[in-house]
Amino acid sequence: MTANMVRLALDCVLALTVVATARGLWLLISWSWPFQFIAMVLTGLLMGAREFALYGMANILCQLTLAGAWFFGPKPMNLPLLGWASFASNVVLMAVMAGTIALNRPLRQKYGLMLQSPETVTLDAGSDEEVRILDEHASMKKAKVRHGDSLTFHICRTQVVCSSRAFAAILGDKSVVTWGDSRHGGNSTDVQHQLKNVQQIQASRDAFAAIVGDGSVVTWGNHNFGGDSTAVRDQLKNVQQVQASRDAFAAIIGDGSVVTWGNPNFGGDSASVQERLRNVQQIQASEFAFAAIVDDGSVVTWGDPEHGGDSSAVQDRLKNVQQIQASRHAFAAVVDDGSVVTWGDSLCGGDSTAVQEQLRNVQHIQASDAAFAAVLCDGSVVTWGHGMCDNLLLGFSCADDKFKTVRQIQASNAAFAAVAADGSVLTWGSAFSGSDSTAGQDRLKNVQQIQASRDAFAAILDDGSVVTWGAGYSGGDSTVVQDQLKNVQQVQASRDAFAAIIGDGSVVTWGNPNFGGDSASVQDQLRNVQQIQASEFAFAAVRADGSIVTWGDPPSGSDSSAVQEQLRLASGSTQLLGNGGAPKEAVVDGVLAMILDLLLQASGTACVYIAAYVSLQDMYQLSAASAALPQYTAYSVALAYVVKLVGPVLVGRQAYVQFAFLMKVMVALSVILGAISAIFILPNLTELAGYYSQQACEFANTRECLGIYAGLFSSGLGKYDSTIFDTFRAFGFTVFATCIFSVAKAGLYACQDFRFMAKASTLVFLVIFLPVLLVARFFFVSATALYVASVLPSWILTLVFLWRLQRYGALVDTSLLFADADDGGDEDGDGNIEAVLPVTGKTPRFSIFGWFLRPGKLYSLESG
Repeated sequence: MTANMVRLALDCVLALTVVATARGLWLLISWSWPFQFIAMVLTGLLMGAREFALYGMANILCQLTLAGAWFFGPKPMNLPLLGWASFASNVVLMAVMAGTIALNRPLRQKYGLMLQSPETVTLDAGSDEEVRILDEHASMKKAKVRHGDSLTFHICRTQVVCSSRAFAAILGDKSVVTWGDSRHGGNSTDVQHQLKNVQQIQASRDAFAAIVGDGSVVTWGNHNFGGDSTAVRDQLKNVQQVQASRDAFAAIIGDGSVVTWGNPNFGGDSASVQERLRNVQQIQASEFAFAAIVDDGSVVTWGDPEHGGDSSAVQDRLKNVQQIQASRHAFAAVVDDGSVVTWGDSLCGGDSTAVQEQLRNVQHIQASDAAFAAVLCDGSVVTWGHGMCDNLLLGFSCADDKFKTVRQIQASNAAFAAVAADGSVLTWGSAFSGSDSTAGQDRLKNVQQIQASRDAFAAILDDGSVVTWGAGYSGGDSTVVQDQLKNVQQVQASRDAFAAIIGDGSVVTWGNPNFGGDSASVQDQLRNVQQIQASEFAFAAVRADGSIVTWGDPPSGSDSSAVQEQLRLASGSTQLLGNGGAPKEAVVDGVLAMILDLLLQASGTACVYIAAYVSLQDMYQLSAASAALPQYTAYSVALAYVVKLVGPVLVGRQAYVQFAFLMKVMVALSVILGAISAIFILPNLTELAGYYSQQACEFANTRECLGIYAGLFSSGLGKYDSTIFDTFRAFGFTVFATCIFSVAKAGLYACQDFRFMAKASTLVFLVIFLPVLLVARFFFVSATALYVASVLPSWILTLVFLWRLQRYGALVDTSLLFADADDGGDEDGDGNIEAVLPVTGKTPRFSIFGWFLRPGKLYSLESG
């Protein structure tokens, strides 16, 4: 960060130096505008700031347009024509500027000072008395965020869900990208237009179901196994959650009812129990059936009767059920008195009769494919079911006291591994599935967590190393990569392989290569990995920038090359200031950014055009004053460029105090520069009026102009019309106001406060400029009056913009943005980050110099 800030400071000094030098040349050399704009292009290219380069090129285009109008336009009406040509060419200029300002990522990206991951932010705001959900694009003003409120924000990271042979990723913009075997849900083309604002995805073996923001459900994949929900589409409204068996889905609706679809043999048809499915709280699924807990604590089941779909034999005991766990073919429910009720295939855990007396004070249950293990209040473990071998240890009870305090149980296909409170490990079940951990038992100390593949286990120790055991073909042997398994943060498993995320964000894999055990082909891409998801045959790693890297069996999801472009674009859709990264909002911001400059351009052009019909003398006076303005505001415009370069970076980083300080310094400098320019102008009105009038006349090259100013050039200005002095007196004040206006406008641009700028300029144009223009045209009928009318909007807006910055600070009417909430944490385990930030707002006492002495009312978000 320090290096980036130093580079930013040096580049900003370079930008200021180049622009200031170019502006200085413009003061010294007539017709030196190419120096200024070419310098801007070079500066932009050197800095990688697209806005600067395009601004210079667009200005060159604008000037060439004016030159063409000068050469080919009719005379003596060439100056008004030039005005309208300037207006037309500036439309192009401003469109380019607006677009680059609204979408300018390169500068922020270069300095590493922007949000790097495509995250969607959901906001809750309010005091202790009320909580309300805010629109992620809302402004603080519209959201009515007040001093003392707290903002709770939830950052939704890229989420990956997998079926047996396909993946679906919810990206930061809540769209979905799928890849893998199309027969298993890897192709969502037919429903892609519906996959917007996706909240959650659930997967069966061969299909996916996505809950969209409006509460409806979109499905795709194998039509016979849940990929087609057409028959129940009308019922899928206000869906709260979706659960999946192997080949069917069940959705809980907002009113507590349940809708099912998919293969009837796997629970896709709940018609026989539909009347009982009311006020459902949660649903659990085995491979073949579903079990729903109703609000009164009873349980409703449906699906294959032999595999858990029929609980009638134990229905009278299913009361006050707290939780349900499922193996592939059976269910186990924990009742509020701590006892357990089981049903389903008796060979796969559906019959716990032999250990029923031991099942007291059960805390939670873990399931393998065909067995269960219950952890009791005292930390001991009771098991039942089919161990695939004769060493399941039915009703297991260990005499060793340390295994009376089990804190975690993990299950492979047919074995269990339990972590005791002291970090030691006990295993049991089928030897073919990892029950024999004797080879690594001396290293299994201080174990933090365990992960399981089909027939092997991997344990992370407190020193970050990993111990593996079980079938070698399933990842039970990590000898080849053991030296790399240091500082391991987490381990994920496919069917027969493991992938570990190391502290530096790299990934180490081992196990069956056909199941993702070999990541050599993508190893150089596995950097800054934050999470890994696995299907049966492949892995998908989500990096910090939101991109996804895949490996494993190509037909089963490891080959994501067909969607990499979509994933890359999505990872670049980071929310930027004011537009949330969405193209529609960016275009709106761009249009709003143009309105201010277009109205100011229109006011000046309209006054010149009207003057041409009143008096050519007035027209040339206006033209002379307008031509002189850039020369005397050059350095303040250079300051404005610094604000445009540095300001967005500071606001994007929420460095509001630093941004306020920057604005104070720049406004103070612009006041000083404007005062110096005005002081220089007033005593030299005669020379300035003569010089710029002559320049305008020579530029026009018309007999009318030469006739009007013949006396000026032969006998001096003092003996001619004094109105030109009045015009240049107003010009002196305009220089002072414009110097401040340039910096104040740049400050609002940095905040991307485009809506306020558009509203203020439109209001000033309609309410102030047009009436003053009519008065100047029909009552005063002078160049001075028309000139005052043309510059009055910028005078008024200078005061308005300063008031805006003083009164509300940097965040009002700009989209609410937050940096990555590293100090928040995923407390509820939903894959998102939650954090609470208090809002503080301070309003200074009214003072003419108050804004320079205090930051003003600057809403700040302080890390909680």
